[in-house]
Amino acid sequence: MNLKENFTHVWKNNLWESSESRSGPGSERGSRIVQEALKLFDQIIPQFNICSINDIPCGDFNWFEIVLEKYPQIKYHGFDIVAEAIQAHNENFSQYRFTEFNAVLTLHHKQISFSAKKCSAI
Repeated sequence: MNLKENFTHVWKNNLWESSESRSGPGSERGSRIVQEALKLFDQIIPQFNICSINDIPCGDFNWFEIVLEKYPQIKYHGFDIVAEAIQAHNENFSQYRFTEFNAVLTLHHKQISFSAKKCSAI
């Protein structure tokens, strides 16, 4: 199996065995890492006036909608290698953008990072 097939297999078969997230326990809304990420977003979004976020990889999008509901001004674009996940996100969350993307083949590891755009006053 190649990388895309491996991630697709994990997603389709819920190999993390989480009842909440196909991306695994680290993507469950109550997990420590998600709770810390939510606190961080609550600090940096207002501080830096963030208006757009690119999320690579977006996984199953289990928890990120919490951020987007709290900050509706943000333009969100999620990217993931699993085509079926992207298709489901586009059907279920049409207010956001999702694109199939293999970051491992496309980006050099030094280029992979969180991306956010600061909004300017008009």
